[in-house]
Amino acid sequence: MVRRVGRSRGCSTCRRRKIKCDEKIPHCSQCLESALPCPGALVGNVFLDVTNDLAARYGVNHGGEFKATNMCDIVFVNEQSPYDPQKHDQSSTSKRHRSPSSVHSPNSLCRPRLEQQFLRHFIYSLLSNPGGPMLKKWMTQLPDLIVRENLPTLKYAIHAASMVLCGSLVGDKAIQMEACRWYVAGLESQQKELLRLKKVVSDGAICATMLLAFYETIRSTSSEAWMYHMCASSRLVELRGPEGCGTGLAHELFCALRLYMVYVSTAKRQPSFLASELWLRTPFCEHPKSHFDRLLDIHTVIPIYLSQVDDIISHIEDGGTFSAPLDLRSNLLKISSALQEWRTEYVKETDNHVVLSEDLSHSEAIQESIVSTILDSSLYQDPFTAETITLYDSCCILVAQMFLAISPPSLKTVYSNVIISHAASILLAVAFINHQNVWNNAVGPFRLRHALNVVVTSTPCPQQREYARSVLDSWEKVWALEGVSIFAACPI
Repeated sequence: MVRRVGRSRGCSTCRRRKIKCDEKIPHCSQCLESALPCPGALVGNVFLDVTNDLAARYGVNHGGEFKATNMCDIVFVNEQSPYDPQKHDQSSTSKRHRSPSSVHSPNSLCRPRLEQQFLRHFIYSLLSNPGGPMLKKWMTQLPDLIVRENLPTLKYAIHAASMVLCGSLVGDKAIQMEACRWYVAGLESQQKELLRLKKVVSDGAICATMLLAFYETIRSTSSEAWMYHMCASSRLVELRGPEGCGTGLAHELFCALRLYMVYVSTAKRQPSFLASELWLRTPFCEHPKSHFDRLLDIHTVIPIYLSQVDDIISHIEDGGTFSAPLDLRSNLLKISSALQEWRTEYVKETDNHVVLSEDLSHSEAIQESIVSTILDSSLYQDPFTAETITLYDSCCILVAQMFLAISPPSLKTVYSNVIISHAASILLAVAFINHQNVWNNAVGPFRLRHALNVVVTSTPCPQQREYARSVLDSWEKVWALEGVSIFAACPI
């Protein structure tokens, strides 16, 4: 029979402790506050085991047992792996040999409903975390997208991403292995779909590739696999064209992809096609750019000049004479001016504080500043404000680093202090977000890793470098961000 009124859906830990559970997924607040393992609240119908009573009453032994399941159990009871050899074997089994649990399998009765519930849990886990509005805009459209396009690769990618997130949150290796099987199925399906790719690239094809990249950011199969997926997504966007990314879901996917391609192009020190004037302008004809969009415009073009500076340094190392093109200096000055203009407008229109270079010019005051920022939470309005400022500081560091490489030795101290001050601002923002303790439902502050890696590879201050590296190491241990552990901008 189904559950009776009064039966608790709380997690087993809270029921054992005899306290009220708020039944949050994947972990309840009571267990989180007490630092106790939480298997999650019961979901779906709760079945009571009455087989023993029936056997005693009617002398029948059914040989089966119904169990109440938590979120982790549902994944395996109700999802068939794409490589499960037993997938269709039960269809040939005689009914007289089936137990009640196999006849009334939740897999056969409630699978679509459970898939929807699992997808909702995946979306909720990501959307309940602060920051990342680019992710939140398109993530909510996944349920409609699955129905509208019905792409196998998209379905497999969603299964892989949602299961690896759940397995990572609850620390279940079996769920993570099951997610890996769906991931492999997604890769194979994607190869087949790419061979018959139509002229018009669908939203689902782009979305599926981005979800496969999400899987790689959590459980890496190779050091740069997530970058390869993002590059594949960008190639699909390029095939679609800038006019096809100006409205609807395509525009939301494009905006999210732009941010991740900034990470990729900075790490590879090579510009992407997104840095062209056509792609900077056309997709925003019907959507006004936000402050964050305008900042991304600046950051998107920076790798153009990173590659030029690298060529100059390689020429010098090969025995050539030093000569920095005048247009390179001019372009760097334009970027620096654009960053200062962006900062002025951002502070004026949003009333947010952006740390100035002269505010943090002494490296010995860094630790004291970090401690004071933790105590003063009014420095940032919310975590996304802190993320935005770290992206601005990353741009300033990269520009100052390029100036340092092509300027005479007399200016070395000036640009070194600029790098140190903006690195300190990044560490302040990271300390603020860490203190907020807002990453309970997902896999940690992925978007801040870019800024921290810029600090590690750029700052001349050993204290800053050590602090940034320690934060990255702690995040890797706590959030298991294996897929992005090696991501870093190469030092000049």
